[in-house]
Amino acid sequence: LYMWGGVGRGKTWLMDLFYHSLPGERKQRLHFHRFMLRVHEELTALQGQSDPLEIIADRFKAETDVLCFDEFFVSDITDAMLLGGLMKALFARGITLVATSNIPPDELYRNGLQRARFLPAIDAIKQHCDIMNVDAGVDYRLRTLTQAHLWLSPLNEETRQQMDKLWLALAGTKGEHAPTLVINHRPMQTLAVENQTLAVSFTTLCV
Repeated sequence: LYMWGGVGRGKTWLMDLFYHSLPGERKQRLHFHRFMLRVHEELTALQGQSDPLEIIADRFKAETDVLCFDEFFVSDITDAMLLGGLMKALFARGITLVATSNIPPDELYRNGLQRARFLPAIDAIKQHCDIMNVDAGVDYRLRTLTQAHLWLSPLNEETRQQMDKLWLALAGTKGEHAPTLVINHRPMQTLAVENQTLAVSFTTLCV
């Protein structure tokens, strides 16, 4: 299933609902960017091997029967060159794909370099997936955000207390753990990490 539509239409919510309803453990839910990071890491480790994409597809099949991709989007020429063979290899092994995207399959990698080599990936998606447009014209996230404070200013004791309340509502506990995370081999100092909720400074992310 390939669900596409504008932002805030509920695509990810629907996919997550499906994912959590599946029994058993042979399922994976990944952001598409994270999926491609793993593919590139495995390709590096498999240098010199013949048919490395087939080996990678075998490894995914050994782990899962269902792959859920969030934010299927292709802008990198290297990714585009890989995906034709990889998608066909995954489908050939009986892996079921459920994906969300902001654009229909035919618009993926539009105007990209050597796009003709990416077309087999589009053909594989259209052959093996039902294509569903999820768009009722309502941005549910924006509708929620209009009722929320998007920033707090100035930085003082009052806003600090407000941030503490927001953190407690999101994480369910005080932020007492502030580990250093390693992302793409780079250390990132956090302010707090609890229950899949992260606090990090603007300076750490953007400076």
